[in-house]
Amino acid sequence: MITDMKLYILSIILSISCIQGSSQETIRVDQNISSKTFIGSWESLKRIYPYKSYLIIKNDSTFHFEYGACLASGLSNGKWEMKDNLIILNSFKPDSCMHLSLFEGDCITINEIDTSKYAIEKTISNCNPKDETEYIEFRDEEFYIVNDTLKHIIKKPKRCTVIRNDFLKR
Repeated sequence: MITDMKLYILSIILSISCIQGSSQETIRVDQNISSKTFIGSWESLKRIYPYKSYLIIKNDSTFHFEYGACLASGLSNGKWEMKDNLIILNSFKPDSCMHLSLFEGDCITINEIDTSKYAIEKTISNCNPKDETEYIEFRDEEFYIVNDTLKHIIKKPKRCTVIRNDFLKR
């Protein structure tokens, strides 16, 4: 009987710890956010490797993004909208030939890259980009504000959870 009780208590403890460990990031959004709170220049948080990005959210419902990291660089332009105290960014379709990357796609494990299967997407199929600048595509990327930080809502679990696409107001 005591063994059954111990097993029962142990199973409850394990169940509770699994539920707590699997919970997603809790998003606490202030209820009285206006679009003016988002407007302005934002700078990326410091990372463990050389990286800097800027997100400019304009009054006319457009945005501009650019980044630089070591020898890589990229940019994006698009429109934003506000919904439920979140700001949602979507890129315009570029009319020039560039390499294409997704905004959230900055976490690649080098061991997993099979270069024979790896193809770099382009903004226009079968074009030949003149330089290595990437066009960064924002697809319904959602952000919210906590204190002075613009926080990106991660849609899919990432392999490198320490890398966040969050920004501080400049």
